[in-house]
Amino acid sequence: MTGRFYFNARGGKYVGAVKVNGAIFGIPKIDPAGVNCCSFAQYTVQPGDQLFMDIEFTVGGAASTPVAILCTTI
Repeated sequence: MTGRFYFNARGGKYVGAVKVNGAIFGIPKIDPAGVNCCSFAQYTVQPGDQLFMDIEFTVGGAASTPVAILCTTI
């Protein structure tokens, strides 16, 4: 099964960065009124296996803090 992970702005514009298992990604401006999500990771897991992720994120200046982390299977 493959899962894709997204940041979703909640309540205002969001911009920042995320570190997933040591790799750093920039998050462009996302806005609930426009582009409201940004994919930041995709992992494939075999049946019966588990996935553990270390996720750290930071908010850019003047950005809104509320953000959801969504996971979908593809």
